[in-house]
Amino acid sequence: GAPCIATLNPYSLKGQAATGLNLFYDRLMARVWDEPFTMYPLIAEKVDVPEDRSSITFFLNPAARFHDGTPVTAQDVLFSYNVLKEKGRPNMRRVYKLVSNVEVRSPHEIHFQLGEGYDQETIMILAMMPVLSEAWWQGRDFNETLLDVPLSSGPYRIKDVKAGQSVTYIRDPDYWGKD
Repeated sequence: GAPCIATLNPYSLKGQAATGLNLFYDRLMARVWDEPFTMYPLIAEKVDVPEDRSSITFFLNPAARFHDGTPVTAQDVLFSYNVLKEKGRPNMRRVYKLVSNVEVRSPHEIHFQLGEGYDQETIMILAMMPVLSEAWWQGRDFNETLLDVPLSSGPYRIKDVKAGQSVTYIRDPDYWGKD
């Protein structure tokens, strides 16, 4: 068969994403699979949602950090939203395009207003958005196969990559969310 092209970017359409990357990328909120409609704070420590679910405001945990110690900001969330809306997987593109307006209100607050066509699940899908480092992605092509270890914020770091063979993860002892 064709050689396996591995990528460390599971959100791009190009290349076969390495297994286990969900341990490497933190999301705004986390899901517990035995509670289908429950979400728990992760990068977002709280959210504000009106009764009609027409918008969602995320309040980011000021302790959230990327692996290099830099803070995760609303600007990174805005960058992630924009790049995933344009270049992400089709399901992300479809849902993210239901947003009519995004407003960064402070370094730790970002508001998404939904437009026509949204449903009850739209805000949950936005809440599961992975947050990428805008600074790290500057000058890189999101759709190229990625073997450089990206800057991320999850509980595991990537220790070693052997293209087409393996990725080795190690638990991050300094993980911002360990407590």
